[in-house]
Amino acid sequence: VFQGAIVIPVGAFAAKYPSESGYRMFLADATKGTESVVADMLSTRLSKFGFNLVPTVDRLREFYTVESTYMAMFLVLGGFGLLLGSAGMGIVVMRSILERRGELGLMKAVGYSNAQLCMVLLVEHWMILALGLALGLLSSLAAMWPSLSASGIRLPYVVIAMLAGSIVVANLVWILAAILLTLRGSLSNVLRNE
Repeated sequence: VFQGAIVIPVGAFAAKYPSESGYRMFLADATKGTESVVADMLSTRLSKFGFNLVPTVDRLREFYTVESTYMAMFLVLGGFGLLLGSAGMGIVVMRSILERRGELGLMKAVGYSNAQLCMVLLVEHWMILALGLALGLLSSLAAMWPSLSASGIRLPYVVIAMLAGSIVVANLVWILAAILLTLRGSLSNVLRNE
């Protein structure tokens, strides 16, 4: 509540600044349930002196606006980083599948169809994606917990769900693209070369 203000005893202030008179801030303590009565009484009686009543919660929210703006900005930048990371995952998946073309050719020669190979690769990489996303969300919640546990701060569920959903969709697209590009060519030629 005292952010941006210095609180000193009246006597010490008057000794240093005798020409300054009056008070610029009043603190009013009201019992629970009587806040509106006290606020109306103070506003009515002190209105000619320019009295401006600001509840403590509102004053603290004003100070948290800057922090909330930074948090929102970093959340968006983090989302862009995660989407860029999903493109990196697509590259890693593509390389992994291309390196395993011999194994996939052998599975095809044994009798697996392209649809079965696609399902095997999709489930394998989907599990990696799900585990990575779960660990990332848990670690980010742990890192943000001190800020989120403060009063008046709400978890942005919609933004988190949108980011997680976009990460899942982007990674799924990359994984499917890598699988389809790998299975498009002839795997029997790769098996012959090995």
